Amino acid sequence: LGPIWFIAAVVAWLVRHGGLRLRDAVLHQSPWWSAVIVIASALIIGRYWQRAVVEKLDHLPARDALTSRLIAAVGGVLILCASVRPLCSVELWQLMAPLLAIGVVAAALLLRDGVLASTAQLPILAGCAVYALERSLGLFPSTLFALFPALSPMLVALGGPRLATKFSADETVPSAQIGILYEIASVLLSVLWIFDYLPRAWQPFALAVVGVAYFALNRAGLGVHGIFFLILGVGAVMTFWVATWNGERGGIQNLLTILLLGLPFEWARRTKDDRDLPDGLNRSICLAAIAVTGWRWVSTGNWQDSGFYLAAAWAVYAAVLLGVGLAVRERVYRLAGFGILAATLIRVTIFDAWRLGVAYRMISFIVLGAVLMIVGFLYNRYQDKLKEWL
Repeated sequence: LGPIWFIAAVVAWLVRHGGLRLRDAVLHQSPWWSAVIVIASALIIGRYWQRAVVEKLDHLPARDALTSRLIAAVGGVLILCASVRPLCSVELWQLMAPLLAIGVVAAALLLRDGVLASTAQLPILAGCAVYALERSLGLFPSTLFALFPALSPMLVALGGPRLATKFSADETVPSAQIGILYEIASVLLSVLWIFDYLPRAWQPFALAVVGVAYFALNRAGLGVHGIFFLILGVGAVMTFWVATWNGERGGIQNLLTILLLGLPFEWARRTKDDRDLPDGLNRSICLAAIAVTGWRWVSTGNWQDSGFYLAAAWAVYAAVLLGVGLAVRERVYRLAGFGILAATLIRVTIFDAWRLGVAYRMISFIVLGAVLMIVGFLYNRYQDKLKEWL
């Protein structure tokens, strides 16, 4: 009957001290000793049932012991959160929630209690819930404090599987199966933070950084899913295109975005490790999208109002793309470079050349001729290798 009395104590504490409603909790804060007594009771009950299983006391079923330990752990953590929350502002709570979770994990490691470790998720969930509620009401925490609910779910995703290895097989701890849920929550909250707090010009870059970070964590063996790189990468590309269609020009951060999105594919090619990345035709489509996005970035430069400078920029970008394709032996980049060069020729010969003055017309053809001569020289010099690569 011990767990039943403990449940009654937890409910009575929450009702008496307003833990079920934050406004009442602020007005009727509990004395520190009442929360300490309930939390200490939770630890004692959990410890007793933990020993009961180990020592086979009274031949108690392990399932009943696990249920009692879970009740004690959840109740203790709830009282801990409910007693600390009224003392914090909305911003401070975003920091305190993951700190409370770390404290619960430390206590679980000290007591060797995996069930208690599993309840460390509750403060993190409470922090995210408060952030979502405040955001829905139009109350946004400051930029720094809003980062904590976006990053704290990753503590469960990264630490849960490793924490599980420190306890016996029958312990209930955050596992890889629920880790994906916390990764999804972290991605969603990170995206919300990016769109809420960053200028639109920097949003594609931020999405790319988060996506590459997930890829790096995956390759570092930390257990996160690399598929989020593709999701965030697509979001970065779409955000950039929407911004440019609305008349914004591409800044240097957008060029860095394009370079970042290409790095994981090159890393996978060099290491022969392409898990969580598309292969075959889908990989070619992704690389072509990166190349075309770079073309779009070049087209939004300060020269877009002048046909001559725009054509010259296209020609230079095509030459750079060809060079990169040759250097990294990437067929898609080389074909994209040839395609952009062909588009440049068509634009100059059909449209720009007849609208420009004589001097600009001569310079246009000279620049394009020089680029074509360089490409032709490289093709003739390395035609055997190029035929093989193309």
